[in-house]
Amino acid sequence: MRARTDCGFLPFSWSSWKELVPEEVLGGSTAQQLAWAEGEGKAILGTQTVWPQLAPIVERGAANVAESYPAELIEFDASTRAALLAEETAIFAAL
Repeated sequence: MRARTDCGFLPFSWSSWKELVPEEVLGGSTAQQLAWAEGEGKAILGTQTVWPQLAPIVERGAANVAESYPAELIEFDASTRAALLAEETAIFAAL
Protein backbone atom coordinates (compact mmCIF):
# COMPACT_ATOMS: atom_id res chain seq x y z
CA MET A 1 0.00 0.00 0.00
CA ARG A 2 2.79 2.42 0.85
CA ALA A 3 4.47 1.79 -2.48
CA ARG A 4 1.21 2.43 -4.33
CA THR A 5 0.33 5.65 -2.50
CA ASP A 6 3.77 6.91 -1.46
CA CYS A 7 2.03 8.00 1.73
CA GLY A 8 4.10 8.29 4.90
CA PHE A 9 1.06 8.33 7.18
CA LEU A 10 0.22 4.65 6.93
CA PRO A 11 0.89 2.41 9.99
CA PHE A 12 4.58 1.88 9.25
CA SER A 13 6.62 5.08 9.18
CA TRP A 14 10.24 5.52 8.18
CA SER A 15 10.47 8.52 10.49
CA SER A 16 10.09 6.13 13.43
CA TRP A 17 13.62 4.97 12.57
CA LYS A 18 15.17 8.44 12.37
CA GLU A 19 18.00 7.36 14.66
CA LEU A 20 19.05 4.67 12.15
CA VAL A 21 18.03 5.99 8.73
CA PRO A 22 19.81 8.94 7.10
CA GLU A 23 17.74 12.12 6.75
CA GLU A 24 17.92 12.10 2.93
CA VAL A 25 16.40 8.60 2.93
CA LEU A 26 13.63 9.64 5.33
CA GLY A 27 12.69 12.48 3.01
CA GLY A 28 12.89 10.38 -0.14
CA SER A 29 10.21 8.50 -2.02
CA THR A 30 9.11 5.00 -1.05
CA ALA A 31 11.12 3.62 -3.98
CA GLN A 32 14.26 5.40 -2.73
CA GLN A 33 13.65 4.18 0.83
CA LEU A 34 13.20 0.59 -0.31
CA ALA A 35 16.32 0.78 -2.48
CA TRP A 36 18.30 2.03 0.54
CA ALA A 37 16.84 -0.73 2.76
CA GLU A 38 17.81 -3.41 0.21
CA GLY A 39 21.33 -2.01 -0.18
CA GLU A 40 23.20 0.00 2.42
CA GLY A 41 20.39 -0.29 4.95
CA LYS A 42 20.57 -4.09 5.23
CA ALA A 43 23.60 -3.86 7.50
CA ILE A 44 21.86 -1.26 9.68
CA LEU A 45 18.32 -2.69 9.76
CA GLY A 46 19.23 -6.36 9.82
CA THR A 47 17.24 -9.24 8.42
CA GLN A 48 13.59 -8.39 7.97
CA THR A 49 10.98 -10.94 8.97
CA VAL A 50 7.89 -11.68 6.92
CA TRP A 51 5.05 -12.60 9.26
CA PRO A 52 3.39 -15.94 8.44
CA GLN A 53 0.10 -14.12 7.89
CA LEU A 54 1.69 -12.02 5.14
CA ALA A 55 3.77 -14.76 3.51
CA PRO A 56 1.04 -15.80 1.00
CA ILE A 57 0.75 -12.21 -0.19
CA VAL A 58 4.52 -11.93 -0.67
CA GLU A 59 4.74 -15.33 -2.39
CA ARG A 60 1.61 -15.21 -4.57
CA GLY A 61 1.01 -11.49 -4.97
CA ALA A 62 -1.86 -9.46 -3.53
CA ALA A 63 -4.08 -9.76 -6.62
CA ASN A 64 -3.84 -13.57 -6.62
CA VAL A 65 -4.60 -13.76 -2.90
CA ALA A 66 -7.59 -11.41 -3.31
CA GLU A 67 -8.98 -13.60 -6.11
CA SER A 68 -9.05 -16.56 -3.69
CA TYR A 69 -11.45 -14.77 -1.33
CA PRO A 70 -15.18 -15.44 -1.64
CA ALA A 71 -17.39 -12.83 -3.28
CA GLU A 72 -18.54 -9.97 -1.07
CA LEU A 73 -22.19 -10.57 -1.97
CA ILE A 74 -24.12 -13.80 -1.71
CA GLU A 75 -26.03 -14.61 -4.88
CA PHE A 76 -28.96 -17.01 -4.69
CA ASP A 77 -30.49 -18.79 -7.64
CA ALA A 78 -34.15 -18.14 -8.51
CA SER A 79 -35.53 -21.16 -6.66
CA THR A 80 -33.64 -20.27 -3.46
CA ARG A 81 -34.87 -16.67 -3.65
CA ALA A 82 -38.44 -17.92 -4.11
CA ALA A 83 -38.11 -20.26 -1.12
CA LEU A 84 -36.71 -17.47 1.07
CA LEU A 85 -39.48 -15.10 -0.01
CA ALA A 86 -42.11 -17.73 0.78
CA GLU A 87 -40.55 -18.32 4.20
CA GLU A 88 -40.44 -14.59 4.91
CA THR A 89 -44.05 -14.18 3.77
CA ALA A 90 -45.16 -17.00 6.08
CA ILE A 91 -43.33 -15.45 9.03
CA PHE A 92 -44.96 -12.06 8.47
CA ALA A 93 -48.37 -13.68 7.98
CA ALA A 94 -48.01 -15.41 11.34
CA LEU A 95 -47.34 -12.15 13.17
